[in-house]
Amino acid sequence: MATHFESQPRSGASLVEALVRSGLFVASTFALIGTWRFLFGWLVLFTEGLLVPWDTWGQLRPPTGTWERTVNDYFNVPPGLFLPSIVFTAISVCNFVACVMRSNDRVRVPLIFAAANILYFVAHFVLLGAARQIPLLWLSQPRPPVDLGFHRTWPGILGSLTLWWCLWAVQQRLATRTKASVKAV
Repeated sequence: MATHFESQPRSGASLVEALVRSGLFVASTFALIGTWRFLFGWLVLFTEGLLVPWDTWGQLRPPTGTWERTVNDYFNVPPGLFLPSIVFTAISVCNFVACVMRSNDRVRVPLIFAAANILYFVAHFVLLGAARQIPLLWLSQPRPPVDLGFHRTWPGILGSLTLWWCLWAVQQRLATRTKASVKAV
C-alpha cells in the first residue's frame, strides 16, 4: 500500500517550497510565543495594579475577612498573582492550536495571532490609561491623598475582560477566515 508521499513524488522546487513554508511557520510560531511571553508578564503587572490595590499600603488595607481584603490577598501572591495570565495565555494557545488544525494556510495563523496580540497590548495600554480616569468623573471631590480600592480599579478590570473576549473572538474569526479565503482561491 502506497503512502501519500510515495504516490506523489515531489520535485526539487516543491520540496524547497515546503521547507521554506515549514521554516516560516516555525519562525512565526517563535514570534508568537514571544508575544505570549510578553503579554504574560504584562498581565502579571495588570493583576498587581488592578486586583491588588492595597499591596503597598498595608496600614490602609480593609479588615481581614472582608471580600476586598480576601481578593487583594489572593491575587497578591502566587498562584493568584499568575492566574489571570495563565488563563489568558492558555485560552489563546488553545485557540491557536484549533486554528492551526483547521487552517489550510498554516503559515499565516501564527502571524495573525502575533499581530492580534500586539494590537491587544496597544489597546489594553490605552484602555488602562483611560480607565484610571473614569472613577474621577463620579467620585466626590476632594478625595484623600491616598485613595485605594476596587472602586478605583473596576473600570480597568471590566475593560480588560472585555478586551480579552474581543481578542479571542478576533483570533478565531481571522484564523477561520483564512481557511475560507484559501479555499475560495
